[in-house]
Amino acid sequence: MFCAVVSIGAICSTVNPIATAEEIGAQFADSEAVMLVTIPELIDKCSAAARLASTVRNIVVIGEADGAIPWRELFTHGDTSPAVFIDHAQDVAALPYSSGMSGVLPFFHIYGMVVVMGGAFRTQVPLLRRSTARR
Repeated sequence: MFCAVVSIGAICSTVNPIATAEEIGAQFADSEAVMLVTIPELIDKCSAAARLASTVRNIVVIGEADGAIPWRELFTHGDTSPAVFIDHAQDVAALPYSSGMSGVLPFFHIYGMVVVMGGAFRTQVPLLRRSTARR
């Protein structure tokens, strides 16, 4: 998802899923987040955080949840990415927030992102897309 976000010129700011709605809302407000992507299990917390921030205009859920845009709807507008100009010397790609290091590198943390994504790219691990089709 990170690569998709930055490829359209947007900024990725990941969130610790065990943070409180108030902590997440403060991050949303500080980063001026306008869209968030979450999972059904975290929709209540993320919706509360979005209300606290007042900058979030869209909540996308990977799956289904009341009051959120289903992930699959993002792909109903064709398969051509928008044309954007990205100034690699000036534009921000990631805006990480951290409460400190615990010695663990979870994926939501910038170091975890670099290790997991960089390692996958370096070893040419194929990217897999989970199918939502019912069998």
